[in-house]
Amino acid sequence: METNISFTVKGTFIWLICAAFFLYEFLLRTVIGTFQHPIMYDLELTTFQFAILSSTVYLFIYAVMQIPVGLLVDRIGLKKSLLIGASICALSSIGFGLSYGYTTAIFFRFLTGLGSSFGFICLLISVRII
Repeated sequence: METNISFTVKGTFIWLICAAFFLYEFLLRTVIGTFQHPIMYDLELTTFQFAILSSTVYLFIYAVMQIPVGLLVDRIGLKKSLLIGASICALSSIGFGLSYGYTTAIFFRFLTGLGSSFGFICLLISVRII
């Protein structure tokens, strides 16, 4: 059985952009643990509050949004979806960095999870269409 696999420069470039965004959102997901003590000190958090901030809020919205984001990518296209996801991630990361309270930090971490949910789905879609 013969398979016809062809790679194009445009397709590879699109995949590289999606892979770079996935790497960026992966770092957003994991790097917060590296800065646990400074974040806890600056926001005056308990260990429980930091656990909620660092993983629970992010992963909850990340998991919940996988199917809606897939439907959105199918509806509006890969490029627009990738732009929306990357914009949400970038703006929420800036907002998180400027947060002075637990509530605003939770809000921006929630938005980061929302934007990050586009990363995995866009990468899968790019592999499918290329």
